[in-house]
Amino acid sequence: MVGTSPLDEFGSETRSKAIKHVTRACSSCQKRKTKCDGLKPQCSVCMLYKRDCAYSQQIDKRRMASKGKISTLVTYVQALESLLLRHHIEFPSGRPGNFLPPLPSPSPSAPDPELEPTETVQGVTDGTAPTIEKSISPVSNNSPDDIQDHLSISAESSYHINPLADRMGSLQIAEDGQLRLFGPTSNLHISHVGPFPLFNSNIRLVHWNEALILTAAGVNSHVDKELEDHLTKLYFAWENPNIPLVDERAYYEGKNCYRNLNQPNHRYSEVLNNAICAVGATLTSRYCPDLPESLVDFFATRSKALLEVEMDSPTLSTVQSLGILSGVEALLTRDARGWLYSGMAMRLATDLGLHIDAAPFAERGLIDLEEARLRSSTFWGTYAHERMWSLYVGRPEAIDHLDITVQLPSPSSSQPDVNHVWRPYIDENQQTNNWESPALLHEVAHGTVTLCTKMASIRKVLYSIPRGTKPDIKKLYAFATKARDELAMWVSGLSESVSVDIMDLGRIHLPHVLQLHMQFHAVRIIIDQPFAFQVPSLGGLTEENITHSRECCHDAALSITKLLQAIRRHFSLRRVNIQTVHLIFTAMLVHTQSAFLSPDFQMRDTARRQLEICSQALGEIGQAYKNALRALEVITSIKSELLRQERRESTSGLSIIGQSNSISSMVALGQIQSGLFGVEPGESQSWPDNLTSNSLFNLCGSMPDADLDRCASMADQIPLPEHSSWAPCVDSSAPLCPEGNGLADSSMH
Repeated sequence: MVGTSPLDEFGSETRSKAIKHVTRACSSCQKRKTKCDGLKPQCSVCMLYKRDCAYSQQIDKRRMASKGKISTLVTYVQALESLLLRHHIEFPSGRPGNFLPPLPSPSPSAPDPELEPTETVQGVTDGTAPTIEKSISPVSNNSPDDIQDHLSISAESSYHINPLADRMGSLQIAEDGQLRLFGPTSNLHISHVGPFPLFNSNIRLVHWNEALILTAAGVNSHVDKELEDHLTKLYFAWENPNIPLVDERAYYEGKNCYRNLNQPNHRYSEVLNNAICAVGATLTSRYCPDLPESLVDFFATRSKALLEVEMDSPTLSTVQSLGILSGVEALLTRDARGWLYSGMAMRLATDLGLHIDAAPFAERGLIDLEEARLRSSTFWGTYAHERMWSLYVGRPEAIDHLDITVQLPSPSSSQPDVNHVWRPYIDENQQTNNWESPALLHEVAHGTVTLCTKMASIRKVLYSIPRGTKPDIKKLYAFATKARDELAMWVSGLSESVSVDIMDLGRIHLPHVLQLHMQFHAVRIIIDQPFAFQVPSLGGLTEENITHSRECCHDAALSITKLLQAIRRHFSLRRVNIQTVHLIFTAMLVHTQSAFLSPDFQMRDTARRQLEICSQALGEIGQAYKNALRALEVITSIKSELLRQERRESTSGLSIIGQSNSISSMVALGQIQSGLFGVEPGESQSWPDNLTSNSLFNLCGSMPDADLDRCASMADQIPLPEHSSWAPCVDSSAPLCPEGNGLADSSMH
């Protein structure tokens, strides 16, 4: 062998003795064709003539002696057998034990400590690819055929069925060491790799290369550990509970293995860590002078740079990272990329077979119960994210519900709740309230997933009429009636811990419980919105049908506003979940339509007051989420157009709304100051008899024929932080205010 240059116990470098047989000369001696003694770090010849001494790292293509070949092959076989042992895969028959050293089989209860993922195979670090070793239970005394039956997902699988007859496919360990699903039509469900090596040397790795990747992306600034922990806590306190995508305990365990024990695993990656920090950056008010001004973009760019490499060998944490990044792109109004990441997350989840029920694998001894639980929770979190995106952009879902066999999240208390206590974390230096509550993650997850399954069927029936066919409004309305009943059963079936009485919001509820009910009322709107503003003579609907749908939409939008005020009163809107923006947006569209088109004057006045509350709420949320400001712009544009239409109808004598209500509309749009903000919902407002449209425009400093665009752009239309009308909303960092103030007190009853 080539000599080395070890350090002695005093730290001084000692030169190794001359090597009798030198297998490779240094580059300088090779060039000059002089005899080299192979000493390192500098051979004797180079030291004598004071030349640079370097040894080439290229592969030596000279023939190796037979003894060397056998030694190399034995070492390689040992490495492969160690890999098989760690994955509890049975050795092939005919192992030549006469010259291969014996390898004891590890005990199921006490894994061999020597089989840690530190060995290498052909220069590829073993710990980077096989990340499932801790989740695979031993399968002993099985032949290869038995193992194949363990990997099969078909309920019909047995030892007597030909693999060609399998209709469901199987999980196979792919080239990167991950379990991946291959269906029967792929033909790879029988055998994926065959006699070829398990590892592909072309697979790029994130581990040990993070600094190089981030430097190339220009985002290798040092991130303080205390800041990273702070942002992570914000994510797990405010974002993750609404759609539990990441198991907090598994995340921290995986992070400890990755960073402290240098063991890559499928429960943690730097991609996931930076994606979580990107969300946390939107929820913090900290200023970090050593980092770029936009912390969200900084951490998102880091995550995406690492993601590009990690996609060569994606794992469970990659699915979670994509789901989180889709939300980050949404709040930055980059919807195309966000939609793409959401679809990638679902595609990758099916690639890993997360949509397949893992209980049979646990029963067969292939996967332990903890791994089965993580696979299930990750899939349903991805499923909920993808269904929310489908609702958000109005596009088809990525996976059919019939293809999903994994069991729904269980709301039972028998399941371990790793986040059994929830606290309103803001900052270590700003924790002024010690209020806490059971986290109820499993209950909320079960409610969210079951609601998402109903959302998918509603979208398919009501919002995707086949091309070339005329919609039957009566049949669609009948479906909507049935959907209303199913939603009523859903909300009545919720456990008491996640039930909310909309008429009594004085009790403090968890923010993710309140958002679950906001989602429920948003689905109510989606059901009745196609019928609420129909013309009775069209489509065959009666006046009673249309009125009932309009009342349902109005009641649901009013409920969303009340729930929003409850969140604002107790927790502020500075740290709401990303999905909240779309829920408010949906309610505001109903408020806008009701304010101008409803024949019920009392409903109009109520809608206008709620519209002002929601507008201020979006402005406050807009401090963190850009898509909130975009939604506010859209609503403002719609209101301005309806106001112009109302003005034209009023001057032509064809108004269906009425003069006094035109004034009320102007008040709702903020174009004049009003005392309506403190009026109880449902109360009628009396107007002075001498207040007309002409006097209204004179108050605005314009004549009756003034430009309404100019009037609609007046500062009071959208209250700004520096204006007094914004004052109730600016204290966004105050946690838990039981007494309430500002926006929360406006109509919270």
